[in-house]
Amino acid sequence: ALKENRLFSFQPLDNLGSSIACRALQTIRSLRGVTTSLVGMKTVKHVQENLQLLKMPKLDTENASQIITTYV
Repeated sequence: ALKENRLFSFQPLDNLGSSIACRALQTIRSLRGVTTSLVGMKTVKHVQENLQLLKMPKLDTENASQIITTYV
């Protein structure tokens, strides 16, 4: 299970605000070899938040891997 409170202490994700979903998506989409992320969205707001990630650069692979090994 994701240790969500600790995920908020990881500085490279600070520009994503308070959405745990955005932080998780940003991490997963930044992993080497990941080309698609399947997500469930219940509201238009969720869709809009997730689409905003496309405007942001991915994390570097080292940071994404560190998040996975440390927080998952």
